[in-house]
Amino acid sequence: TNTILNKFNVKANKVGRLVMTESAFFASAAQKDCFSELNVQKCMILGTLDSHTCKECGSLDGKIVKMKDFEPGLTVPPFHPWCRCTTIPYFEDEFEFGERAARDSEGKTYFIPKNITYEQWKEKYAKYNVTNSKEAKKSVIKIDKKTKEFVAEKII
Repeated sequence: TNTILNKFNVKANKVGRLVMTESAFFASAAQKDCFSELNVQKCMILGTLDSHTCKECGSLDGKIVKMKDFEPGLTVPPFHPWCRCTTIPYFEDEFEFGERAARDSEGKTYFIPKNITYEQWKEKYAKYNVTNSKEAKKSVIKIDKKTKEFVAEKII
């Protein structure tokens, strides 16, 4: 980083942006090789569930990409400088249970069902104001298995 700073006479934040974005690009390319070795046929784009996620990445969260179409910077992350998206293997027969991390407005991590996309998280969790009230912090939002609706359950 210092070499780039000195040689090109640019600000540290610009160098940081370049290094992080290029690192994400090469990590994505390496992930493609790994997925290929594991015979993964499809992957899913996974965005970050917090208030800093951009509209583009939020709308791509949960998108399924065939490995033959896997192209870092075009069909898979990084989509832009500072992009925090990644990819995960996708299997059609995968079971529904599991959790996914999200961050509240204070940067604290909490967990939600894994099959929720960024758009669903934004719409439903913001609606319940999960992170901004004392009452919400004593609750867990879950999906009702019959109705597939979000339900707030109090923690005793």
